[in-house]
Amino acid sequence: MTLRLSIVAIGILCVSNALLASDGALQFDRNELSFGKIDRNNGIDHVIILRGRNVSSVAINIGRINIGCGCVSAVLKSPPTVAAGAEVIVEVSLRMHDIRIGGHKYKLTVLDDNDEALGGVSVTYNYVPRVIATPTEINLVPTTPATYEGVATLSLADGLRPTDLRLAPTKASLKVASEPTGESQILLHVSLDAASGSNPGVLNESVNVFASNLADPDFIIPIRGEIIAPVTASPDILLVAKDNRIHEITLHSSRPFHVSHVTASRNVQVAATKDSTTDPVYGVRISASAEARDGMANGTVTFDIDAPTRLTLEVPVFAERDR
Repeated sequence: MTLRLSIVAIGILCVSNALLASDGALQFDRNELSFGKIDRNNGIDHVIILRGRNVSSVAINIGRINIGCGCVSAVLKSPPTVAAGAEVIVEVSLRMHDIRIGGHKYKLTVLDDNDEALGGVSVTYNYVPRVIATPTEINLVPTTPATYEGVATLSLADGLRPTDLRLAPTKASLKVASEPTGESQILLHVSLDAASGSNPGVLNESVNVFASNLADPDFIIPIRGEIIAPVTASPDILLVAKDNRIHEITLHSSRPFHVSHVTASRNVQVAATKDSTTDPVYGVRISASAEARDGMANGTVTFDIDAPTRLTLEVPVFAERDR
């Protein structure tokens, strides 16, 4: 009799250790489902089978599975209606294209038809990319009125060579140059020519680093900065009334510049130019005469500027039509 009780006690202990997770109707075979340290080089999703059991005395119905991360998906592989004591099988996948750098922990919760929790486990992974940038974000600073530059160091994983990398900026005016500084390091130099189609304002671009054959980049380096127009016009839009057609346009810059050429559309006449590099704001005053020729009332004044990088500035001109 004593021997039989001992066997029963041992059996209960084994079941208790096998069903570890959550205090609900569903208990799983682990508290934490860990994908461990992962490598997305081959682009293949990682899959783990999670097993549990309905430890309640009644049948339950699984409505859905909730996970707090888009990088993890869970598919119920057993019937949604689970009898008392029956097994539950969940296929949990880590989508490699959606993972983020570093260690992460999320909660997988199985819910019934009323969105009440039946049980769950923690899901963890640690992604250490094959390429890491220091700093992780490059802040471009002006080196000339129209040129912005920044640098970062790329550290490569074991077995990865500088020639294995492909660098792809998201903006054509972003120029990227790389210089190997060792077997596993690269000095990355990023520059931007603000005179080549970059509008003033906050810069929100990136350099995508490809170190494998995946369609998605292995590492993304955000490129930040504030692009300030090297030369501005005041007013930036010229409104010319019929009875007062002569107006001045003043160009301003915080640094010396030179206006090399001024042109106007056929219904705008440039009356005079004055280049002053001794003005504290380096102002250039342009007198423009706008006429509604051939029934056209709109035009532009275009300035070719050396600041010292060559750039073009256009000022729209609107004139009242002759009646």
